Amino acid sequence: MPQKYFNHYGGTDIRLLAYVQKKTRYSIDESQCIGCTCCIDTCPTLPKAIYESGVLATARYPEEVYVYAINQDMCTGCGRCASVCPSEPNTISPSPVRITRSVGKFTEDAIESSPDVAIPGAKNLPRVPMYYTQIQKL
Repeated sequence: MPQKYFNHYGGTDIRLLAYVQKKTRYSIDESQCIGCTCCIDTCPTLPKAIYESGVLATARYPEEVYVYAINQDMCTGCGRCASVCPSEPNTISPSPVRITRSVGKFTEDAIESSPDVAIPGAKNLPRVPMYYTQIQKL
């Protein structure tokens, strides 16, 4: 890591952050859901990751059909719900989840002694692809 990064941040300690993306989950656009339950029938999770959201789809059906939502913690990201949805395109769409993890802290001495900085703790990150890293002022 070049000395310029340390000087750019005013000579303070810097922290290295890793951005990781978890498995893609799906979400339902409630304004387009017609309440047909096709997504529920094909969802492989038990209990089902798709549930009644409490919002009524009165715009499309006068008999007040409930529209549905997806529990992000239970969704496996398989995409079966999106493939069987008879409503408008993109009613059920992927919504990637990005998380930030702090993977190290460096002082001026560490930067001078190690121009090529490895990411400490990278082996301890969950098994998800790492997209890029960023240096941030403490």
